Amino acid sequence: MRPRPTTVVAHDTGAVAVEEAHRLVCSGQEVAAALEVLSGDAFKLYVYLCLNAERQTGRFAGRPDDAARLFPGAGQSQVAWEELFRQQICVRREDAVEICDRFWPYERTEASHAERT
Repeated sequence: MRPRPTTVVAHDTGAVAVEEAHRLVCSGQEVAAALEVLSGDAFKLYVYLCLNAERQTGRFAGRPDDAARLFPGAGQSQVAWEELFRQQICVRREDAVEICDRFWPYERTEASHAERT
């Protein structure tokens, strides 16, 4: 398999972005903040949401069951979701889950729901 072309970009905030074949993966202060407050399972779910949410809004419109395959034990997914809400990493919206600004590792191109209200 051929390696994909990559570009590494450092930002003033200390975040590092790695662009790999049209996919941007970020890590920085937002991810570090989540790592400090979340259990391993909840952090795994947080990273899954970051990779699968809409980049412009920070919203994940998938079903909670979509992430259940990440966890081998029954109920682990539900516990991880509850922790994300309790720690205010995410908030529930009408038809989606939105990652809060403090923990969203990408630049939003659309104001978050909290900013609009």
